[in-house]
Amino acid sequence: MFKNNNNMVGLDIGTSSIKVLVVSRQSEGSELEVLSQVTAPSSGVRKGVVVKPLQVAEEIRLAIEEAEVSAGQKINSVYSSINGSHLTAVFSKGVIAVSRADREISQEDIDRAIQNAQTISLPANKEI
Repeated sequence: MFKNNNNMVGLDIGTSSIKVLVVSRQSEGSELEVLSQVTAPSSGVRKGVVVKPLQVAEEIRLAIEEAEVSAGQKINSVYSSINGSHLTAVFSKGVIAVSRADREISQEDIDRAIQNAQTISLPANKEI
């Protein structure tokens, strides 16, 4: 998120607006201080479903950028919730042979396992 681990960023993507909230906590148990609060229009979401992903991505980018300026800090990650009756979870395993002779798992092995796990059959109306 920020260099300071006491800062947190929340992102809400809604049908009518995208909201970004940046808060800071000085110490454990202390109150949260609002550093930035941004509300921007959302036009790529209909009834909670992203229908124009590129447009929504740009709207999120602009809202994050505005929050960074307002908070005076770079945002690297956010907390966000994704929900809706149209969403489902599919659990899948990715199994591969470790490529190194010393059996150490490399980033390439991890990437191959993830790619293997994503190779599953989905109905025509579903996507990952």
